[in-house]
Amino acid sequence: MSSLLYLFPVISWLALNAHKKLTRWRVLLVLGLLAKIVLAYLMTYLVINKYDFGDLPTYYTLAKELAAGDYSDWVSLMWGSYLVALANSLIFQLFPPSIYGLATFTGISSFLYCYFTIRSFDNYFSKPDLFNVAALLLLMPVFGAQSGYIGKETYILPLLGYVFFAFRIHQRITVWVAMSVLAIGMMRPYQAIALIATLLFTLVIATPRKKRLKSYTVILLFASLGFIAFGSYLITHIELVTEFGATQFLADTYAGGNLMLDPFPQPFTILQNFRPFFWEAHNLMAIVASAENMIPLAFASIFTLVFFGSRNFRLHLLSNPFLVFASVYVILNLLMFMYNSNIGDLARRHIYYYPQLILLGYFSLSARKLSNKQHPASPIDPKALA
Repeated sequence: MSSLLYLFPVISWLALNAHKKLTRWRVLLVLGLLAKIVLAYLMTYLVINKYDFGDLPTYYTLAKELAAGDYSDWVSLMWGSYLVALANSLIFQLFPPSIYGLATFTGISSFLYCYFTIRSFDNYFSKPDLFNVAALLLLMPVFGAQSGYIGKETYILPLLGYVFFAFRIHQRITVWVAMSVLAIGMMRPYQAIALIATLLFTLVIATPRKKRLKSYTVILLFASLGFIAFGSYLITHIELVTEFGATQFLADTYAGGNLMLDPFPQPFTILQNFRPFFWEAHNLMAIVASAENMIPLAFASIFTLVFFGSRNFRLHLLSNPFLVFASVYVILNLLMFMYNSNIGDLARRHIYYYPQLILLGYFSLSARKLSNKQHPASPIDPKALA
């Protein structure tokens, strides 16, 4: 019953908005939020009953122990899974410890991730198109379940969504964007490295000539801070790849899953990101996942065809810093995970780039409705999703 207390913010939000006119956007947002929470409950149930509690001894049991004890050794917990346990323990200072309470919190985080990511693209769609793609991202069942997994993603995903949202508005590296990337890196360093590389590339490509000196100063400072924070992680992994070879390193990294599928040979290795396919599905969950994976694969194919088939579309995309940022981020993730043979692990990595991939694909599909002018960065209209 204590898990019901975690619903208080949701109930409060619904109560505060109950007097407002009921629009299809508000209905979708409420349904999307409830769907994310229910799917997080489902994922938590599966982790407890099918996967022998998974990583919950760290994310829940350790957090509960920390909340009941003291934080004298908190510095040693400021990295990886222990940082998540520390953050969860702070939640347990406000609410009674509860696994399904954490699932509620994770469902809300998953919703915020989708919301921020959708809002970051709202300048590039007509309202009907934006509604359609938002409904898709908020209601996809397997994606919702995987993003509802209690763990690092509980905190990473809303931060990642915020990075996209903030960069779309400012189209530069703000202090809050830098802090969000740092926080992500303290839990998953490779995602921070991917974001830093993407941000730096985007700024180099998109900076007007008159502002390059100032921009390059910011780039140098951001790159230096990134190397200080994550350089040892990057160097260690480069040394491992050099010593054992990329193939053996990746095999060791992704070993141990229930479903292992060797990547396709080149040039089809990129398709690993969309497995399992129908003929590889071995249970109901895998069948649903295989069907859902066809959605980002279809949008990836559409985006590729439009990008290489339309010069106007290429010019439009490459002249817009945010669209360059989103595209490069997706490409880096596709390259990072195309050798992942652990399909269970791969399904949890999809959540980092599937939303952006789907939005880019849908954008390319509806590009004919857009003018050829570059969309400037502008403050978000609070009525945009009303």
